[in-house]
Amino acid sequence: MTAEIAVMNRSGVALAADSAVTVSFPERGDGLDRTPKIYTANKLFMLSKYEPIGIMINGSASILGIPWELIIKEYRRQLGETSFPRVLEYCNDFVHHLNNNLEYFPKELQASYFAQSLVEHLSDVLVNVNDDLTQLVKDGHIADEAAFEKATEERLISHLKDHVAEIGALADSNCIDIDETRFFNDYEIAIDGAQDRLLEMVGGTIQSTKDLRDVLNSLAYFVATKETLGSTSVESGVVIAGYGSSEIYPSLIALGVEGVIDNHLKYEIVNRREESRNALIVPFAQADMIHMFMEGVSPEYRRLVESYLEKVFRDKLPQIADTLIGEFRQHAAAAARQYGSQPILDAVEMLPVHELASMAETLVNLTSFRRRVTPDQETVGGPVDVAVITKGDGFIWIQRKHYFDVEKNPHFLTNYYRG
Repeated sequence: MTAEIAVMNRSGVALAADSAVTVSFPERGDGLDRTPKIYTANKLFMLSKYEPIGIMINGSASILGIPWELIIKEYRRQLGETSFPRVLEYCNDFVHHLNNNLEYFPKELQASYFAQSLVEHLSDVLVNVNDDLTQLVKDGHIADEAAFEKATEERLISHLKDHVAEIGALADSNCIDIDETRFFNDYEIAIDGAQDRLLEMVGGTIQSTKDLRDVLNSLAYFVATKETLGSTSVESGVVIAGYGSSEIYPSLIALGVEGVIDNHLKYEIVNRREESRNALIVPFAQADMIHMFMEGVSPEYRRLVESYLEKVFRDKLPQIADTLIGEFRQHAAAAARQYGSQPILDAVEMLPVHELASMAETLVNLTSFRRRVTPDQETVGGPVDVAVITKGDGFIWIQRKHYFDVEKNPHFLTNYYRG
């Protein structure tokens, strides 16, 4: 996991990112410990060697198994001294680069990772199925193995249909345009693999049927063609920030990337701040401590209070519960702005760029410190890379780690700017 932040005002934008990367190993049925490991990695980069533009990655450190660092540096090499008028155009060109370099993502690799995403959807469905079966057994509605198998199949189909309806109601992806016939021709093997994994997870108590295959096909097509960001663990975040040649104030575009389907990057723009004149603090990935700093209360605590009050209002005052809940949320949000975020943003608006960098680093370190002194896994940590981007000075490293000693490798800098 990751903690990253962009702190912006009219003078520039500061970017900060921690270094911790969590690596999960696939289960191979050999009885070996597959505990996730945490390593150090780079997440903040110059997108161009010559222009005031940077890029950060969060979530998965790779896309379809290809490290983002490799892709970013290859894109930067091909970009050379090319510039674009707006940050959004850098973003579009980066996506174009991925869509037009299919040696990164051969068809079989696309299908393999799609099957992995589909299995994660099926795993979520199985949680509900198992809850139902546990309750049926507890209530004495399942007397023997045959009844258990029948109930398993019924509940599985029912929950799969519910999940299909939920995914099908989402907006169509703007990136993927593939008709059902071609989709099933290209991804039949991937769906077969996901179905086999599903039957394995169920425990071999049911067999493949036409009803099961039909609902799996529907789910697979919707997972491929709908905006399903946030539903799997293989997703990445990409943040591009800085200045286009025609922009006076900094801009930021954040993408949520799901994978590659039908030779096209599947992504959504999740945050878009173009030529912002106002002070902004924009966190990414693990943002709980930053929200607490900005609003004076943790998101978890706020949700707990809202959930409790909603239950009380609906139990005691059902006729006006919606009105009361809405008013509470409105007043709570206003108080958080008045006493929390607004005074901070007022100060950020006046900060010089070196103070923007200090603030960005401190907020990332705050999240890291919280993970270190609590029982949570230390998924945020390591050295914090910090950069400031301004219109006049370009991309400036404030702190940057290397896996090697730069003084012992003078050829690195020579080759870096060669040509």
